[in-house]
Amino acid sequence: MTLREWRERINDAINPIVVKELRQAVRGRFVVTVLVLSLVSQMIIVIGAMIGQRLESMSVERTAVGAGLFMTIFSVLFFGSIMLVPMYSGFRMMSERSDSNVDLLFITTIRPRNVVAGKILSAAVITALIFSASVPFLVFSYVLRGIDFISIAIVTLAGYFFIVSQSVLALFVGALPASRPFKLLLGIGLFAISITTSVAMSAFAAQFIRFGVTAPGARGMTGGLAAVVALALIADLLLAFLTTALISPPSANRALPIRLFLTIMWLVSLGIAIWAVIDNASVGALLVWAVGELAIISLVLFSAIGEREEWGPRIARTIPRDPLRRFGAFLLFSGGGGTIWALLMMAATIATFGSIAYLGGPADSLNVPRYLMWLLEGALCIAGYAGTALLLRRTILTRRVPARATWAIVLVLFVLLAILPPLAAFALEDDSQGFGIFIRIATIPNPFPMTSPEAGPWIPKTIALCVWAALAIVVNVEWARTLFARFRRPNGETPAMEGIVPELSAEG
Repeated sequence: MTLREWRERINDAINPIVVKELRQAVRGRFVVTVLVLSLVSQMIIVIGAMIGQRLESMSVERTAVGAGLFMTIFSVLFFGSIMLVPMYSGFRMMSERSDSNVDLLFITTIRPRNVVAGKILSAAVITALIFSASVPFLVFSYVLRGIDFISIAIVTLAGYFFIVSQSVLALFVGALPASRPFKLLLGIGLFAISITTSVAMSAFAAQFIRFGVTAPGARGMTGGLAAVVALALIADLLLAFLTTALISPPSANRALPIRLFLTIMWLVSLGIAIWAVIDNASVGALLVWAVGELAIISLVLFSAIGEREEWGPRIARTIPRDPLRRFGAFLLFSGGGGTIWALLMMAATIATFGSIAYLGGPADSLNVPRYLMWLLEGALCIAGYAGTALLLRRTILTRRVPARATWAIVLVLFVLLAILPPLAAFALEDDSQGFGIFIRIATIPNPFPMTSPEAGPWIPKTIALCVWAALAIVVNVEWARTLFARFRRPNGETPAMEGIVPELSAEG
């Protein structure tokens, strides 16, 4: 292969979104302003530190101020970058997502995943550019003593990763199909997350630099940092898939990559949790895994009950004809079949916890039945809410609430059943002996554990939730069976335009 052919192949492999974003950033004032302000502030900090060191010690043996200088420069760099870079990425995505500027996301032939990957990569490149201009000042702190080079490298790379991670979250917020006031509220929440991340990162950096990599507690801090980075990486991948789904056309199979990713991560995180249980002789890691998985699967369940019940030709022609593969596709493809996937995953999570939790130490063996009962009650309650909301939307509210707003019915039911009764019970509180029973009855529809560890689970609540979840599932069995009957590849040839245009208009 000639040099020209290699060059053409490399040019084709370059993501055009990265080129567009970086060209826009360079032509604008954002990158230049950030770089100049960063360099000026760091130069002032370094000059001030050197003058301070000179004034504090006039002898040959001067005070080591490298650690303090590094922390000052790193704090300014990290705080400024985590505020500006995610904000820039989020505003760019939000402006291109608006109705007045839809050329990129709705007319271009670039795949949605390439758009998201390009924007993430461009945020990483901009962050790397800002950090590269600051690395000489950060490394200069090593000359002033009091800090080792490995600590500088670890803290700098960790800060860079968390800034890029925050940019992924900002891209997700910018891609949400919401009004500008609602996005403003989300932006305030993102700002609060950035402040919290900046404070936590500064605290970690101060402790890590203070003890160094050779200290006895450095291994624990490094392991904790690795765990946080791994969790953040998983969250970033999930947010990238969600952002891709948000900017994909309605006729696309949006849910397939998300459910595949969640299934794979369910297995990977389970392996990590089992290793932690065996290594620490404690069931705590497995309990955290089960609670986290149930929370994520619950969100998928509340989304799946409002997904499509008809599949257009774009998805229909990819449905397998084999019955077993067709059922697997029914669970993973966009549509109401995700409801069954979520219920099966919840059952698998609880069953896995119950079968593996006893591998922990003897101190946890007495608590495992209580943990298992609380997880089961939470899953039954969530299934009851989802099934009840689906039934109401299909029957009483069929013409009043669109399918995509089924989650709103879940929210209303939660307020009516889980929040108002306990508030009313506390408002009418008295000293009678029956108040304890009354408050327990009022908190039955609450998916969270409402009893103290000493009291333990309440069997009547478990029975009531089992009945509620069973009824909510049974009344929707016919709906699921009908949905699966529709989920099949069309037989024979599809008519030219008569059978395609109505389906496309219904999805669009």
